[in-house]
Amino acid sequence: MARFDMARLLVAFCALYWPMIVAAAPEERNGVLAFWLALWILAGLAVALWVESQRRILREMLARTAPVALPEPFLEASPRMRPLCFEPATPSLVIEAPGGLSINLASTTARWAFAYVAGLAALLFVVA
Repeated sequence: MARFDMARLLVAFCALYWPMIVAAAPEERNGVLAFWLALWILAGLAVALWVESQRRILREMLARTAPVALPEPFLEASPRMRPLCFEPATPSLVIEAPGGLSINLASTTARWAFAYVAGLAALLFVVA
């Protein structure tokens, strides 16, 4: 199934529609704003229906699968709880440690998140 990022779609829609609202003549602005509100109501209903269908699919999948324990590769190596760790041998994002859970900075998810935050910081630095 293709990934669908509703937040980016809605932000792009707002960015493209807002100049039309601002540029509308004062006597037409009420009609444009009413259309804007109707579009948001329809978008909200569409998102609610989509989320409910995804929730139903997820509930059916969870009924078919058995729970899995998180990997515990470094129980002896770390006597105290560390909130962050670097375990390249373990691909999961969250690892059980002796004192709780640790976030594995070597996972692909953590690397993508770091790249996203670094790119956002660079963009803000260039824009500002």
